[in-house]
Amino acid sequence: MRTIILIFLKPYSFTIAFHHSVVYLVILYALLASIQPIQARSFQADSTSYAFLPSFGYNSDVGIAGGLALNRYSYKTGINPYKSFIDLSTLVSSKGYYNARLTYNRPEVFGTNARTNLEIIINRTLNDNYFGIGNQTSFSNNLWDDNHYNFESISFEIDVRTRHPLSQKNTTKVDFLSLAGFSYNIPYDNGNKSLIEVQQPLGFKGGWVNYVGIGLMWDNRDNEFATTFGNQSSIELYLMPELLFSDYQMAVFLVEAKQFITLSALSNTVLALRGNLEHSFGDVPFWKLPYLGGENSIRGYPKARFRDSSAMFYNVELRNWIFTDEEYDVKLGAHIFSDAGRVFNHSEDWDRVFLEHKRTWGLGLAFSTFSSDIIFRADYAFSRDMNRFYLGLGYLF
Repeated sequence: MRTIILIFLKPYSFTIAFHHSVVYLVILYALLASIQPIQARSFQADSTSYAFLPSFGYNSDVGIAGGLALNRYSYKTGINPYKSFIDLSTLVSSKGYYNARLTYNRPEVFGTNARTNLEIIINRTLNDNYFGIGNQTSFSNNLWDDNHYNFESISFEIDVRTRHPLSQKNTTKVDFLSLAGFSYNIPYDNGNKSLIEVQQPLGFKGGWVNYVGIGLMWDNRDNEFATTFGNQSSIELYLMPELLFSDYQMAVFLVEAKQFITLSALSNTVLALRGNLEHSFGDVPFWKLPYLGGENSIRGYPKARFRDSSAMFYNVELRNWIFTDEEYDVKLGAHIFSDAGRVFNHSEDWDRVFLEHKRTWGLGLAFSTFSSDIIFRADYAFSRDMNRFYLGLGYLF
């Protein structure tokens, strides 16, 4: 049986004024794509469904943006949540940002329980950031406004991640990870004596970074999207040898841990903790150096504000739902958070690793509707450089 779903939605826009009255509008593609799987679970077995998802938005860095996404779900009896999932999406902006992505996810590969995710990504942006290398790189608002820290980049990447179940008991799962990928990146200066043109760090001329890797993941969270208790930890090792025709021979070690605790004495407030350490070895191009700054690490600083051979950061959040309407399945929540961390290199005295951390703090709101798994998040973060606003789907971690 074949089912075709066409979803046509009006353009959405959210306008927020923040640092120097910059206008920021978030593209809702991730939001729209997330709703479809929940609807799709109700389809009969041995069927195929399609969803057509237009997305529109505006960002002061990339300009007016619009895109299309085509999702394909294939279902088969006895395989959950689906036999396979394909997502093909494109995004184009008025300021020269182009993105095309193909995602293929299959829960069972070659008759095994191994779950594989394949991604092919092509990306171009005129506003990548480079602030130098080190934990004490300087920052000037005037130079930021003059695009001194910006450069253009083009990248291509193929990434394959497979999770091999080792054990599962109740809610506790242990998976072995096999990792492989190919990537090409080439940066260009912006023609205005930008910082990257002046310093010309390793990797300034671009090149290939191809890798294989292994990992281990532990997970006993009660819920993947709105966790109230449990923890998740992972260890990953990536190798980029000359054998794989990588232009830079290097390795990356990554470890991450998350812990969630419900504080019943504080109206069931959830304490969410995350720690992350990334360490690189060998000849590492600047665009592969571990970095801090941006929505996924230290909120409040611009993306990749600090880069070096190693990076460590940690996040602390207090989350609570302050209003619930069970009749309409709507919840409104609030959270406060603090992020901190630093980058360092191989020559640093390890006694200083726990000193001179960059710290930010912020406030946020969460909104849930349709399903408890669908959470819309808004964060406003403060740092020494600037303040930043983020809209997204789901909690940060």
